[in-house]
Amino acid sequence: MSELCYLTDSLPTAQMTAKERTEQRRYECMINQRRYRARKKAQHEEKMKTIAETKREIDRFEQLVLILKNRQVSRHINAGSYRHQSISVYVNMFHHGLARNDQSKYDTQLNLLGSIMRQSLIFNGEIGIPSLVKQWRIGASLFPYIEMQTLELQVHGSDQSIVSVIGTMKATITRTTIQALFPHVFKREDIVQKLIAEGLFSELRMSFFFDDDQVTIMESEINFMGGLYKALGDLEEMSYVVHAEGGSKMLSDGTIVYEGPAPTEETTNKVAMDYILS
Repeated sequence: MSELCYLTDSLPTAQMTAKERTEQRRYECMINQRRYRARKKAQHEEKMKTIAETKREIDRFEQLVLILKNRQVSRHINAGSYRHQSISVYVNMFHHGLARNDQSKYDTQLNLLGSIMRQSLIFNGEIGIPSLVKQWRIGASLFPYIEMQTLELQVHGSDQSIVSVIGTMKATITRTTIQALFPHVFKREDIVQKLIAEGLFSELRMSFFFDDDQVTIMESEINFMGGLYKALGDLEEMSYVVHAEGGSKMLSDGTIVYEGPAPTEETTNKVAMDYILS
């Protein structure tokens, strides 16, 4: 047979012999099978092409998601690193408390607070950076020597927004300290001598809550009771000390409520004016 014919063009005719009709049907079956296989092959190739394109698209989206995740993680890591460094600088700068007798360092300390902390900082429930400076100032006025040591500084939170510090606070106690905070203790010279000899060595915990690049909330707790017990070694004597009769006192978290006069007012006014003008 010299040429191929379509099925509709090659239907058996009455003029064909039985053999010719059989050959014609075989030929038509072969053509139909070829067409079927060609159609299935084309469908398979189209399907494989679609699968390949879909896979490439999925890979592209997965790479995009990975890039976005890496950027997010990198952003959090960078933010956490900055916050860790900021608080590390803070604890180092205030290693020995407020620099009352070094104006240059004092100004640097205030500038540092203004850069890493919001003006509306909430410190142990009080609002404003001056509330933090006030505590440092009172501490410097009452304790001639302060030493803050950091034992652990870590960044927490899914967005690395919390920095916690665990450390110790060492403070020298003098008769001036006792007069300001525990004047009733002068009735017990034995306790006075213990306090002066031992000083305070207390556990310290601080938490800094960041919003972007600045601290919005700071919580500080000094284990004052533990420090007193270490100094005195006696629960009754510790109880006697903390039951102050005067207006000034140190709370159990280390916060100093000081109602003494003069030496602190000038500094308070200076701090307030600094932040009003800044």
